[in-house]
Formats: sequence, structure tokens, C-alpha cells
Amino acid sequence: MKAIRKGLSLLIVVVMLLSLSSCVNPKESARQKFEKLTNTIFIEFITYDTLSLHYTVAYPKNFGINDYPITLGSYSEESIQAGYAEYEKWLAELNSINYDFLTVDQQLTYDILLGHFTTELEAADLYLYTEPLSSVSGDHLNLPILLAEYAFNTRQDISDYLALLETVEPYYREIIDFETRKSEAGLFMADFSADLVIKTCQEFIATPDSNYLIERFDDKIDDFPDLTEEENATYKAANRELVLNNVVAAYNILIEGLTSLKGTGKNEAGLSNFANGKSYFKYIVKREVGSKRSIRKIKSMIMNKLDQDRNQIIQLLKKDETILDKMLAIDLMTDDFQSTLSELSEKMLVNYPAGPEVTYTVKQVHPSMAESASPAFYIKPTIDQYDANVIYVNGEADIQTLAHEGFPGHMYQSTYFAATNPAKIRLIINIKGYSEGWATYAELSSIQMSGLDEDMAVALDANYSYTLGIYSLVDIGINYDGWTRQDTADFLNEIGISEPDVHKQMFENIVGSPGNYLNYYVGYLEILELKEDAEEALGSGFDLKAFNKFLLDVGPACFDILSDKLDHFLEQ
Repeated sequence: MKAIRKGLSLLIVVVMLLSLSSCVNPKESARQKFEKLTNTIFIEFITYDTLSLHYTVAYPKNFGINDYPITLGSYSEESIQAGYAEYEKWLAELNSINYDFLTVDQQLTYDILLGHFTTELEAADLYLYTEPLSSVSGDHLNLPILLAEYAFNTRQDISDYLALLETVEPYYREIIDFETRKSEAGLFMADFSADLVIKTCQEFIATPDSNYLIERFDDKIDDFPDLTEEENATYKAANRELVLNNVVAAYNILIEGLTSLKGTGKNEAGLSNFANGKSYFKYIVKREVGSKRSIRKIKSMIMNKLDQDRNQIIQLLKKDETILDKMLAIDLMTDDFQSTLSELSEKMLVNYPAGPEVTYTVKQVHPSMAESASPAFYIKPTIDQYDANVIYVNGEADIQTLAHEGFPGHMYQSTYFAATNPAKIRLIINIKGYSEGWATYAELSSIQMSGLDEDMAVALDANYSYTLGIYSLVDIGINYDGWTRQDTADFLNEIGISEPDVHKQMFENIVGSPGNYLNYYVGYLEILELKEDAEEALGSGFDLKAFNKFLLDVGPACFDILSDKLDHFLEQ
């Protein structure tokens, strides 16, 4: 009898367990599974290399990250293939989740991740077209800046930084190995691009003893609290030795490696001259710009805006035939960056929602990088310290440049979105067409805030938009339509740009960084089209501030996703 009762009691337990499992809410289960997956992807992404980790979170332990490799990443064949295998795994896990059971915010994140992984895998066979040493944003340019701005929040950060300097030399060796594989495949860069990279590297290490990685490190160590004099001296000596030996040696590896590979390139023009160059250019547009439009439609979009801007200027000339001369006389330069940014942050509130309170520092690009660095750039803060921001200015700056990088541009957009508390993975997937398109959109709105009369503001807006449009059209011409130097010169001569030096600089710049201008201009045009759709749908009920808030609240996303979200916004 006892045995029977024991069996029945076990049976009851089993039945109860089955009943409980059948009561688990499938929607909640799907949401939990998705949350776990996105957190896993987030951790994998930011721990892939130490700079990504350090520039994403200030205190890794608060995110459950206790152990991580000290590395700058890898360009080895094994590492690249492992990355694609990860994408395939995550894509399969995404597809195993019931999309309909997710929350609205989770569905948005799902759509962004699905698009990102799918696009990357579509171009998996084209990875040798990647250029780690591009003329605009190559590792040789970015690494010194990221090392200089590497924040020391803890002693562990100092140790990690010094260990990271030891990896620069093997990392650059790996890049040269990658460039060698590109050369063997007939995909090595043009000689003029190699010359530019070599020159930049030489300038950076020209005066090793006064290298700004030594200066910046010493300043940060002096500001670090509770160090003894001995510790202070020890850290400084270790850094100095690593910069003079490892970092300088690493840049010499790039110089020597690229010098030996010069002449092996098969193409001195755009991507279109490579076998799969057009396919790679389409990938760049889809991946970086975030637009699913065909290149033909994008080209048509650009030409339509060029016509609008040209007609706008013609109409203004009819009103005032001296307006072009007046435009040339306008001086929007400023040397008081802090006051200008503060003024912009107040004036923008007419058309933009208030963002969180932030602190920021404006710094000058170091002379050793001034010739090759961008006119200005913004460094995003970590997600757990998003109120600490840095804007770099390369020499002088005008109001538009500060608006692009600060208010209501990159800094405002980044900190606003971070303050909405999105899924962590959303904060590290950068869609350049959205971010640079937004910053261009914000930059042009700053002209309206400059205090100029309306006609002059409209003229400057149209002129700047027209100039970006020309660069973008040339970008497509060179990298997709197969324009030669002469084709480029002929086109520019036709529209009144006749300086040979401008022709040369534009051609070589675009060859060195294909698709770069489209991030700014096509992203901007996509935002304008969304705005026009909203204006057409809402008529007199259109509110610019509400529209801008919509774009900011959705955050970085491809433009087809933003278009779908706009439909919901308009319904509400």
C-alpha cells in the first residue's frame, strides 16, 4: 500500500509539473528569450576588442563583465570567418523567436538586428574589399585619438591601457598581412592612397619623444586620484617606453608594409573597376547608409534635390543679384566654442525637444594629426556615463560645424537617445546614414538659428546642400558608374568647378573612402523625405518639434524601418 501511495505521489508531482509548464505564458517566454539573446549579443560585441569595451561601458563589472581579452581585434582569416559564423548563429536564434509575441520596442530591435546580420552575411564573400586604412576613418587615424581619449576611471583601466599598447605592433602586422591578401587578390589600394596613409603615419611618429600619446597619458595620470609619487612615475615611465618602442614600431610596420606593396594595386580608380566592386558599393549603401533604395533611385533622389537647390538660388538671385557676393562675405567662424554651443543648445529648443543635461569638453586636434584629421568629430561617451562628451575641432570651426557635432547634432542626438533607456544593443549598432544624416539635417537648421535674414539663410542652406549633392553624385559616378579622372574633371567643369587641384583632391578622396559622402547626404535626404511625408499627411497639423522628437525617440535605424514607424506616428 505504501508503495502504491509513493507511486501515486510521484505521478501527482509529474502532473503538477506538466500543468505548471503548460501555464507559462508563451509571450513572456519569447520576450525573455529575446532579452537574453540581445544581452548576449551586446556582451559579445563589446568584448570583441578592448577599445569597444572601454568606449561602451566605463565600469564593466556593473554589466557582469569580469574577464575579457586585451586586444585591438583581428584581421586574420580565422577571426573573420568566426565573425560570420557568429552572425549565422544569431540569425538562426532570431528566427527561432516568435516575432508577434515581442513588445513593440523588442520588435524594433529585432528588425534592426535582422537587417544588420542579413546584410553582413550577404556580403560575406566580399570581405577583402574592406579597407582598414581608409583615408577618412582608417585605423591609423582613429587609433591615436581613441588611445588619447582612453579614460582612466579605475586602476584596472590604466593596466588595461598599458597592456593594450603592447598589442599595437602585432595588430598592425595583421593589418599588413590583410593588405597583402588584398594585393594577392588584385584589390590593393591605389598608390596615391598608400602614399597618403604612409605620410599620415610618418607625421604621427615624426617626433617620438613629444608624441601626444605621452603628453595625454601624463596629464591623465596626474589627474588620477590617490596615486603615490612612485606609482605616478612608474606608470609614466611604462607608457613612455611602450609608445617609443611598440607604438612607433607599429607605425613603422605600416609604413614599411605599405611601401613594399605599392605598385601591386590593379586599380587607380573607384570600386566599379573591380570585379565585384559594384556589389560591394551596393553593400556599403545598404549597410552604412541604411537605405534599401537602388543606386539608380538614390542617384535620381540626389539629382532632384540638386535641381531644387539650384532653382532656389536662381529665385533668390532674381530678388537680389548680389546675394552670391553677400554669401561669400558671410563669416560664421567662431573661436568661442563653448559659448557658441551653449547658445545653440538654447535656440534649438524652438524646434527640438529638450534633451538630458550633459557636460562636454571641446579639444583641439593634436598638430601631429591635424593635416589628416577631419575638420571636427564627436566621441560618444560610455552608456553608463553618457553626460561626459568630447568634441574635437581641427583648428578653426564655424557655427555649422559645431552644430553638426554638438547641438542639435551628434552629441544631442546620442545623449537624447541614451536617456530614453533603450535596449543596450541599440546603443552600439551605428547606422551612419541615420547619425550623419541627422547631424547634417541639424547642421543646416543651425543656419536658421544664426541670426541671418531669411533669404541669406535659405541661400546658404541651398548652397551647402547643393555642394554635398555634387560630392555624392561624384561618389556614385566614380564608385558605381566607372568615372575616370577625366570624367570627373569634365563633370565638375560643366558645373563651374574648374580648379585642377579640386578635381584631383575630390577624386582621390572619394576613391580612398567610397560611399562616405552618401552617409551624410543620402541620410539627410531620407530624413527630408520622411519630413515631407509627415507634412503631406498632417497638413496644417504638422509640428516640426513633434516630428524631430519622433526621429529621436525611434533612434538609429534603417530608413525603411523609420518609414514604417512614421506610419504609426501619423496614425497617432
